[in-house]
Amino acid sequence: MSGRRAPPTLDVVELGGLEVRSVVGVYPHERTRTQPLVVGLALHVDLRAAGASDDVADTVDYGRVTGEVRFLLERARFRLIESAAETIARWLLLPPSADAPHPPVRRVAVRIDKPEALRGLARPSVTITRDAVGIVAPTRACDGVTIERLHQGAEVAVARVRLAPGATISSHRHELGDEHELTLSDGLCALDQALPWGTAVSWPRGQAHRWHNPTGVERTLLRVTLPPSPDLPAPPVAVPTTPATTDYAPAGTRT
Repeated sequence: MSGRRAPPTLDVVELGGLEVRSVVGVYPHERTRTQPLVVGLALHVDLRAAGASDDVADTVDYGRVTGEVRFLLERARFRLIESAAETIARWLLLPPSADAPHPPVRRVAVRIDKPEALRGLARPSVTITRDAVGIVAPTRACDGVTIERLHQGAEVAVARVRLAPGATISSHRHELGDEHELTLSDGLCALDQALPWGTAVSWPRGQAHRWHNPTGVERTLLRVTLPPSPDLPAPPVAVPTTPATTDYAPAGTRT
């Protein structure tokens, strides 16, 4: 016997039948309306700590996962469900952030069905399986803000944005398109307004916006930019207005 410890057996958290309406497809009629997608997930993770502690921090919170996947599919407007599945997988396999702890996901399977694509003739779907060891997110960091790119296409970019304690994303705007950002924990301020986790903020083209983390913990955002475009400096907003928000926290999941 070698004396080497056997790797832990991976348990599975499954989420099935998640229905989301999304703009997705390559044909002109698919770019002007939403259509239903049905998502299934299998997240491979070690759940022994959760079984012993009875603490949600020791497992994958499927309420949060539901909101994050809904946000991605509703806002990103992918052309292919293959790209949508790949981006979801990459998101779920990222190392946990300090403000939304959970055990690391080692492997994920993502299935997306597109039931109306062939108008009843058949039900197309894709299923992909990815391992965390094969995921590398290109990263850049400056002044306490770290951006990890998950997808970069001609029409959409998706990234995780991490703000160190006290960090600020200064006032900026996008001239080519819109930006949508989802808070992953309580405490981040959008235009000086503190937002709870699971809140999506939509910034229309040309609107100046900024973020600030006044807390003592790193805070994170899930960002979708349509189409990818550089941050252009913008004058500070003299009178902050309440940004347009959407709640992605499933009912009853906030404490």
